[in-house]
Amino acid sequence: MCLSDADRTHRKMNPELLLFSWLLSSMTVSIVGCETSPQVWQALDTYFASQTKARIDQFKTQLQNTKKQSLSVNDYLLKIKSLVDQLGSVGHVILSNGLPVEYDTFVISVNSRSDTYTVAKIESFLLAQ
Repeated sequence: MCLSDADRTHRKMNPELLLFSWLLSSMTVSIVGCETSPQVWQALDTYFASQTKARIDQFKTQLQNTKKQSLSVNDYLLKIKSLVDQLGSVGHVILSNGLPVEYDTFVISVNSRSDTYTVAKIESFLLAQ
């Protein structure tokens, strides 16, 4: 566990082993069987990537199921914005198609543009409808 005999005398620990020990003691993620820092980081990356994918799928499903129905445009946008913000917090961006048929022209025009609009710009366009 020590770097060298001299380090052992002074009780200096290998930084990689210190990190590994800290991760083992503080994480609930299964990193058992990992022997090196790269293996630990790979295990953590795999674990958190799967967690992130699950969160993205959950938020996308909620977003796809969000409909305007009897909500005001403002309330609908607040609901959408909350989900979009949650998707953004895990590094994913998407636009919902839960608007009623009378917004189809708007949705087509926004989706067919080569450049993207900010959420604020889309909100202003929707409020102008």
